[in-house]
Amino acid sequence: MKNILVPTDFSELSRVAARYAVRLIANQDIRIHLLHVKGVNPASHALINMHKLETEMDRAAEEDGRDLVRELSALGGNKLKIRLVNKVGNSLRKAIDEYAEKQHIDLIVMGSGGADGLKKALVGSNAVTVINESRIPVIVVPANASFEGLQDIVYATDMNHLATEMDQMSKLARWFGAKLHILHVIRDGKHEKIQVESILATLEKLVPGTHLEFHTARGSHIAEAIDHFVTHKKADLVALFTHKLEFYEKLFDTGVTRQMAYQNHIPMLAFNKTTHAELN
Repeated sequence: MKNILVPTDFSELSRVAARYAVRLIANQDIRIHLLHVKGVNPASHALINMHKLETEMDRAAEEDGRDLVRELSALGGNKLKIRLVNKVGNSLRKAIDEYAEKQHIDLIVMGSGGADGLKKALVGSNAVTVINESRIPVIVVPANASFEGLQDIVYATDMNHLATEMDQMSKLARWFGAKLHILHVIRDGKHEKIQVESILATLEKLVPGTHLEFHTARGSHIAEAIDHFVTHKKADLVALFTHKLEFYEKLFDTGVTRQMAYQNHIPMLAFNKTTHAELN
């Protein structure tokens, strides 16, 4: 992993994601790319002089950008490599896609909220849109998240593609020296024969050297069971492989999962299986 992209509108909520990214890569040879997408509402053209509006937005972006770079540099130290880029565009997702492809981005880290006024909001719907289309794994960082290291990662799986997904998860765990908790939730009323010891032995052969544990849980709602497990383990990150929005919406667009994503302050790593997103 060499490049991490952090979309920013310079709001406090997007700064949370930037700080998270800096702490995530501490002392590693990885560059952080801060991408600010400047958009102008066409309806404002008849009301405000276009040139003046663009000039003011450029000035504000440059000032906010310098301030953010100074903050992150103080946080990350002399070894931190940061690139700040301002782009014009009305589609955040397209701007991210184009920049990520040109700059060989390996991971996207973005906030789950945004700001009002001239600053374009990075609301939850934008995060979902990026995940839905991205060929790159995305970490969504809740508003009040703080990085305390990656010691415990929960990987929630339906067991259908465990072998291929484990390659990505073990790579992540080894990068950060984290313990990988593999969690399979069995719905109430469904009978599955899960031989934990056998599965664990197979996984240890498949990804030797990875510190891992295998767990099962039961519940009427998958999201609630994951939420309970993540809270109990005091996990630092929860990871999932998604099929576009189908699984993601069921899992993260309900009251329970919004609580898991925003209230519990647990960042989520999503791999879009439709676009074959993977870590390099």
